[in-house]
Amino acid sequence: MAPQVIVYRYDGSPFATKIENLLALRNIPYARVNVPMVPPRKELLLLGIAYRRIPVVAIGNDVFCDTLMITQALERAFPGSDAHPSAFPARKDGGKVDVVLQTHFSFGYSEKSLFALGTQSIPWTKVPPALSQDRFGNMIGGQVPPPGFFEKLEARVPITRSALSTHLDYIEEQLSDGRQWLFDTAAPGYADVAAHTVFSWMRGFKSVREVFAKGVFPRAVTWLDALDAVISQRRKALSVQTVMADDAAARILSGSPSATHAVGWDEREAGRLGLARGVRVEVTPDDTGKVPTTGTLLGLTRREILLEIEPPNQSGKKLAVHFPRLGFNVSVPKTKGDKAKL
Repeated sequence: MAPQVIVYRYDGSPFATKIENLLALRNIPYARVNVPMVPPRKELLLLGIAYRRIPVVAIGNDVFCDTLMITQALERAFPGSDAHPSAFPARKDGGKVDVVLQTHFSFGYSEKSLFALGTQSIPWTKVPPALSQDRFGNMIGGQVPPPGFFEKLEARVPITRSALSTHLDYIEEQLSDGRQWLFDTAAPGYADVAAHTVFSWMRGFKSVREVFAKGVFPRAVTWLDALDAVISQRRKALSVQTVMADDAAARILSGSPSATHAVGWDEREAGRLGLARGVRVEVTPDDTGKVPTTGTLLGLTRREILLEIEPPNQSGKKLAVHFPRLGFNVSVPKTKGDKAKL
């Protein structure tokens, strides 16, 4: 029996859109829990998870944070097949599937440099203050952005347009040999979904829409439109139900961690980090959104971190919560005395 997939998301989240598009392309049915755009999110606090980024995905009793980790977990739970095409489809030339290159293209390019450009395209002066102050206050260490901050951002829109044209020019060149998808695969892959998510999100902003003129970047825009069409068709055909947070938590907590998602223990890496199995640790993003998730460290490899978390008021029930190593730090929480010495 296929494991149950539950996505914690909100409308307008680019990264939630990325995962929901990927689920559609892979024909994986799921339930979704709608959460607020701005923390705190009681829907996740029911599970004992303070992690502030969206989406968060549960597969059975295992919970996965960050789209990189979620994508890898979905590949483990739903190996590529006719029923559930892989996020890393075969190359048209029959060569080796570029799993690592697609992963790092998505992590280092689409979700870092390209996404940062996307945030500069948002009309921040028209965004509800609670949202804009949360997002930018989080980026600058919890401070309230100073007066005129968002006006200065919007004054940079011409620079953003120019930078976006550079990004699209590279996509145009990548497609210049006639390939349909970025890595010349038989079907759209993870790299396509990751880049498309950000470009499509940006194309929705009036401030930069002119840059997507088809006459200037015909291959890039054709690629975007083609993936739009495929995703739209797949999403219409997919079974998706919306569930309440209490129901979702009950479903998740009724199960046990799956052996499919077992995480080993790398003694060398643990030694480098000064960690031991079974200790209390916190896992924190290494860029923004630095709200730690605390739990008992059960697994650690070069690529993955596994915590055991006990949700509040759940009579000893436990969750397995997974993070990627890329983009996250894991450490023993500092005591007040340690902080005073810094």
